[in-house]
Amino acid sequence: MRRKDLIRGRATGWMATAVFLAGSCFAMAQTAGLQSTPVAVDQTSRQALIGAAEVERIAAALAGDADSDWDAARVSQLRFRRVSLSTSGGKDILVRSIAPVDCGATGNCPVWAFHSQAGELRLLLSNAVGDALGLMEAEGGWRPIVLFANQSVESSAVTVYAFTGERYQPRSCYRESTHAGRHTLAPVACAASPGGHP
Repeated sequence: MRRKDLIRGRATGWMATAVFLAGSCFAMAQTAGLQSTPVAVDQTSRQALIGAAEVERIAAALAGDADSDWDAARVSQLRFRRVSLSTSGGKDILVRSIAPVDCGATGNCPVWAFHSQAGELRLLLSNAVGDALGLMEAEGGWRPIVLFANQSVESSAVTVYAFTGERYQPRSCYRESTHAGRHTLAPVACAASPGGHP
């Protein structure tokens, strides 16, 4: 399946979700060297069994996060997925906005990660964008997060986030390209931009 068949036009509502799901399958299959497992952040709060009070806490954290340009009025356009980011088996939450105003023209939407413990939520990942996401095997008790941000019909920026003890930070970045049927994944410097994408 070609990337140009996956992502076209501006991301809007359900289209952003469809792009995310298709992008997940493509990116994870093509970037096998990173050994990541695809995760679709596509559930409503009800589907993810996240109660109204917890959604309110998530919205308040996002609205108050200096690294996130997000408005609580868009809370209905958040999507969720419960995961275990740590080997302790915690009930962590990945959050993604599908609001058109939040997503780029190529389907890249903001992603956040929360650690849930004893009824408290702690924001672990912000300032990150992508159209596909994966989780790697745990290192030091925490699973690195891989974000794929589509840049064109032939290339994506790939950022691996590692847990540093307090937050997830970019650890390594790559440029994923497909040209004339040839697939490459080249290391690049992580830029000081949203999501650390080059």
